[in-house]
Amino acid sequence: MNNKVLSSFLAFAVLFASIFVFDVNAQKTKPKTTRATPKTKAPTDPLIAALPQSDMVISVNVNRLLNEFVPKVLAESPDKLGKLNEQLEKIKSQSGFDLRKMERVVAGIRFVRTAPSKVNIEAVALAKSAYNPEGIISGGKVISKGKFKEEKYAGKNIVIFDLSGVRDQAVEAVKGGGAEPTTDPNNAPAQTENKSMMDRIVDTILGGDLKEVAAVSIDDKTLAIGKLSSVKSMLDKKATVKPPNAAVNELALKNPTAVLSFGGNVPDNVSKLIDFDNEFAKQLDAIKQVYGSVGMSEANYEIALSARAINPTEAKNLFDVLQFLKQFGGGFLQGRNDELSKIGAGLLEGLKTKNEGKDVHLKIEMKQSDVNGLLKLF
Repeated sequence: MNNKVLSSFLAFAVLFASIFVFDVNAQKTKPKTTRATPKTKAPTDPLIAALPQSDMVISVNVNRLLNEFVPKVLAESPDKLGKLNEQLEKIKSQSGFDLRKMERVVAGIRFVRTAPSKVNIEAVALAKSAYNPEGIISGGKVISKGKFKEEKYAGKNIVIFDLSGVRDQAVEAVKGGGAEPTTDPNNAPAQTENKSMMDRIVDTILGGDLKEVAAVSIDDKTLAIGKLSSVKSMLDKKATVKPPNAAVNELALKNPTAVLSFGGNVPDNVSKLIDFDNEFAKQLDAIKQVYGSVGMSEANYEIALSARAINPTEAKNLFDVLQFLKQFGGGFLQGRNDELSKIGAGLLEGLKTKNEGKDVHLKIEMKQSDVNGLLKLF
C-alpha cells in the first residue's frame, strides 16, 4: 500500500470517527400475524416541507445551538466563548437582530453537476424566529448601504443583496484569518487546481460564483434566503402546492431532537468530486444516500453518519472497509506521539459501526475532555 493510499485511508477513518455520529434503534423481529400491519406514518415538519425539491436537507435548531450546545462545548475555553459572545453582541448592536432568539433554520440544497469533477450548489434556507422577517430585511437594506435591488415574483417582494466584496471577508472568517482580503489580482491563485482543500471547501459552501443573495418574507415569522433561482423555486412550490420531497425529508428527520440533522442524496461518482483515486473511493461511489445528526446528552456529545448503499452487498463491502480503517487507523495513530493523533486514536476506539441491510451506521460519543483536547489544537 503506497503512501497516497495510506493517507487517504487514514483521512477517511479520522473523518468518519471525529465529525459524524448517529443513533440507531435496532429493529425487533415482527411476530407473525394474520392482521394487516399499519404503515408507520413518516415524520413531518412544516418548515422542511416548505422547501423546494432538494438533494440534501439540513435542519439546525439554532436556539439550542447558540444557547445550549456551543456554551457547553466552550465551557472550559472562556476566551473562545467570550469572543463568540462579542460577535453576537456586535451583530445585535449593528442590526438589532439577536441570533440567540432564532428558533430554527432549515436548508434545501440541490447539486448541479457542471463537469465530471465539479458540482455547483444551489441552496435556499428558511429561518424561523421571533422577529418579523420584513423588519430583518429592512435592517439588511440599511446595513447594505443601498447595495440591493427588488423584484416582484409570485406575489412577493424579493430583495436581492449585492455581495460584492462581502464574500472575500466571509472566506477569511471561515478560514480563521484576520487579515483584510486582498484585491490585488497579482496575489490571486493562478490556477484552480492549486487551491488548498480548505479553499475548495469554502468555495463549495459559499459558492464560487455567488455574487448576490435573495431574501423574501414567507409569513410573519419565516424568512427565506438563498440564491435567487432557488428562492423563486420555493415560491413556485408554495404557489402550486407541489408535494414535498418526502424521501429526503424523512432522512433529515430521523433524529428530530438533534441540534443538527441532515439527510440527502449523494451525487453520482462522488469520488471524482473529492479527487480520490483508490479502492476506497470506489466504495464511496456505491453510496446513494446519507443521513445523520449531531446532538448532546447531559454528559456527552453524540455525532453520527449513516450511509445507504445501492444494495446490501455494496453496503457489506463498505462496512468491511470501514472496519479495516478503524482497526488499521487506530493502531497507526496509537504509535504516534502528537496530541491530535492521540485524540484520533481514542475516537476511533470508541467508534461503533453497524450494517443493516443497505445501511451502514457509525456512532461515537465524545466526552467533554475529548472536545477540550481538540479545542486546544485550534
